[in-house]
Amino acid sequence: MFNKERLKAFFEQFHSLDISWQIYSLVILYTIIMLAALMLRWEIGVMLFILLIAVVVFFVFNYENFIRNLSTMASRLSQSVRGAQEDAMYRSPIGILLYGQDSNHRIKWVNPAMQHLFGSQELLGEPLVSINKEFDKMVAIESDKHWHTVPFMDRYYRVLHQTDVKALYMIDVTD
Repeated sequence: MFNKERLKAFFEQFHSLDISWQIYSLVILYTIIMLAALMLRWEIGVMLFILLIAVVVFFVFNYENFIRNLSTMASRLSQSVRGAQEDAMYRSPIGILLYGQDSNHRIKWVNPAMQHLFGSQELLGEPLVSINKEFDKMVAIESDKHWHTVPFMDRYYRVLHQTDVKALYMIDVTD
């Protein structure tokens, strides 16, 4: 009835779950309740034991489907998060600018909010220093995870520099 390889594979998958200790705790609690029921009313204890065996057999034979469904759910969630992330980048009021690793820090990409600040001026391929000397100074500083206030085109912007993704984030704080 039980295949040792299937049982071994089940427990390997089971132990890889972050909640395995919680499930073990529930099984121990259930076993204590079952033993108490066996001592008080053996019929109820036997039914609880049969239920425990049925649940274990069900999980052993269906864990592959469970893992597959869990993977499908995680994949769908990942796609939803990716879509929301892309939507946020394009619709956000925060200007986002990505630059290259070259010595001139040429602009590789801007979101619509950033492009709106520059109107019809072509930004892609332009060095940061040609747009604003403050940006070039910020890029020279390692990412400090602090927002800096920078004057730009008669307005003031809070700017965050992230070196790991080569990005500048801008929020208008003039008002």
